Amino acid sequence: MATPENLWQRLVDEAGDDAVESAAAVSVGQAERDLVAAGFDVKAERASAEARIAELTGGAAAASGAAAASGAPEPATEPTSWVRGATPPARRSPGSRKVVWLTAALVAGATAGGIFYAAAHRPKPPDKPVEAPSATAPAPAPPPPVAPSEPLPRREIEPPQRGPK
Repeated sequence: MATPENLWQRLVDEAGDDAVESAAAVSVGQAERDLVAAGFDVKAERASAEARIAELTGGAAAASGAAAASGAPEPATEPTSWVRGATPPARRSPGSRKVVWLTAALVAGATAGGIFYAAAHRPKPPDKPVEAPSATAPAPAPPPPVAPSEPLPRREIEPPQRGPK
């Protein structure tokens, strides 16, 4: 499908530069007289075009179409064109700014709370570090063996007596 720009360029190429310049120099009134002389009903064409525009835009041009249908004379104006400008940037609502600030405050509070918790629950280091034995220090000698002692003399134990003595 040909885009409007491609169609326009093809028409310009077919007509030539001289025809485009001479057509651009013609006023609206002169163009309407030339169309009437060629057999076109300018008012009917304009009314159908405005009705189509109203259909496409949802009734924005209906007021001007009603004036044409009532037989009121239309002022000779220069033709207007549809201009498509850059879309304005979307504006954020004030509510979304509040949500962003609330979220930032919650994140900051959670971070601060985590830092305080970690600092308060840090384990204490031991009081005195335990020294590991060094490899250069000589190991202490084992204690000398103990000689067995003489057995204790055996005494005979008398059993307890029963009754009076």
